[in-house]
Amino acid sequence: TGRVFLAPRTTPLLPFAVLFEQGLGERYLADTCDKPGEYQSVFCPYRNDLPTEANQFLWHNGSLWKAGGWDKVPPKTAEDLKVIIRRYPVEFITGALKLSAEQLVVIRTGEGFRTMGGFIDKQVRQFYPGDEAAFNKAHQQNYPEIWDSPIPTINRVHVPVMLACLVLLVGVLAAAVHKRDRVTATLSTLVLLAYLGNAFICGAISNPADRYGSRLAWLTAVTAVLLLARLLKRDSAETSSAAG
Repeated sequence: TGRVFLAPRTTPLLPFAVLFEQGLGERYLADTCDKPGEYQSVFCPYRNDLPTEANQFLWHNGSLWKAGGWDKVPPKTAEDLKVIIRRYPVEFITGALKLSAEQLVVIRTGEGFRTMGGFIDKQVRQFYPGDEAAFNKAHQQNYPEIWDSPIPTINRVHVPVMLACLVLLVGVLAAAVHKRDRVTATLSTLVLLAYLGNAFICGAISNPADRYGSRLAWLTAVTAVLLLARLLKRDSAETSSAAG
């Protein structure tokens, strides 16, 4: 891109869309549009046509393109966010915490799983003709929606196990601190911080989604099991040493 950055330049638009799902975006436009001395959002002319669902706002909303599209709108929504945070700090922070908490437990496998026929079949036929037959025969093309696949059954096991491991990791951290096991305490803390950070970045800034949680949930599970085994092995070694 020719410049160094910590986040994509489109990032301001994501939390702005989430605010409409919370109702704060509509309130902001109602309080500022056509009011003297107030910052005028690029969405003011379209405020009566904006959807209240974040994904609809971002991907299926003609008003976004009328306002300038993804190239021109994000820098302007950065100014919108500054005004919103200044005008409604408590509501903004409360909403961010709520979304982050929701993202902590939204971890189902298979979000968006559906047939790709009709989406990329022409491209496969054009660029990978030798793979077209295999593509059409793949199990994914035979499940129109996720509910027709084995994934819901997998989630009946996956979700409670992953959440239980998250609780287990907190317990492992507490035990490690009590036993003064610095390695276990440090590793469990880092993984928990990563999990919390992911929940904030993805939940509060982008909107809670299963794909954001499920791609990190396995890390808490593996870490919890391995570190628990480490603690149990250490306890066993200390008991044997004391007995000897």
